[in-house]
Amino acid sequence: MGGLHDVRDRAGDVARRLHRRARLLFFFGDLLRRAVEPLSDLLGYLAEGVFGVGVLGHLRPLAVVAHRPSLPQSR
Repeated sequence: MGGLHDVRDRAGDVARRLHRRARLLFFFGDLLRRAVEPLSDLLGYLAEGVFGVGVLGHLRPLAVVAHRPSLPQSR
């Protein structure tokens, strides 16, 4: 019977290690996304100001473009 318990314990250890790695990957991926997102918006704003509306919009996801307020137009 000890063999079955050993296998179960080892499987639990492996599952815990995989879960810990997945949490770390998610954390660093989310951190990277949060760091890059404002830079993407800034480049989009600069492109809209220099080249006109939406020139670099195709480089950013539609969800970001859809909820972002547009720049006020100078008159």
